[in-house]
Amino acid sequence: MNIIDRNRATGRTARMLLEAVKLAKQGKTVYLVADSSMQVKYLEARLPIDIRQSTTYDGSYGVTMSIGEGRIKIISANLGHIDWDELTVMGADLQAVAFVDHFAIESRFRKLLEMYHRFDLEVADEAETPKAPIGRAR
Repeated sequence: MNIIDRNRATGRTARMLLEAVKLAKQGKTVYLVADSSMQVKYLEARLPIDIRQSTTYDGSYGVTMSIGEGRIKIISANLGHIDWDELTVMGADLQAVAFVDHFAIESRFRKLLEMYHRFDLEVADEAETPKAPIGRAR
């Protein structure tokens, strides 16, 4: 089983966006970290239209949407502004919240995730199951 595909199409991104909107409505600044500038556009397009109407483009940095006193800023992980150890955005206000989209994590840390799950029971069980040689019936 491919560990990256286990949770495909389960609504993770939608739940992350809903939480971002909720926190922004409470006056917080929320950073959404996307894998690339193309993913920035993808995440922006998934937000409700009324929120997208307040979009300002920050050049190559990303996009910002205002929601009352709060903001949602979608940025690309490729820009190097992410402290991966603390999951924070460098230079952001200390009260800001950062969410990293699963696609950015899977893309950037694919090998690490594979190693992390290599000996999971599900994966280990599959590895121990003898496979029939190619071209021969069992």
